Amino acid sequence: MAADAVYDAIRAYLEGTESTPPAWTATRIRWENEDFVKPEPPSPWIAVALTGVVYGQQSIGAATQADNRWDEDGTLWISVFAPVGQGVSEIRALCKQLADLFRGTTLLGGALEFMDAAIGTNGPAAEEGNWFELLVAIDWRRMEA
Repeated sequence: MAADAVYDAIRAYLEGTESTPPAWTATRIRWENEDFVKPEPPSPWIAVALTGVVYGQQSIGAATQADNRWDEDGTLWISVFAPVGQGVSEIRALCKQLADLFRGTTLLGGALEFMDAAIGTNGPAAEEGNWFELLVAIDWRRMEA
């Protein structure tokens, strides 16, 4: 099965690779469907998820429809978790730092770009047990052409 280039590029950007330093070192990162042990309070942590449209037709007119331009787009969801009862100023600062990491950033040789970012788009933040959650949503697009 082929890897997901967008997911892998975002992960490599945040965690770093052998040849590049990590873009995010402020907290631990929980990735989708992987084992993760939450840190002990008061340490905050983040959870990363990705949703998107795999193929969106951007052009018409090719003799074969599949030869038209097809782009991917979606949202990068980063939840910031901190212990309940500690207020939101520090959590919002982490959210802003995460959004700023992707401002003007391109990956995959310039084919993957990041656009609008919003904090708290899911309404009032939820609590997960002893953890308060604030969401950062960052729109992305991977251009085929």
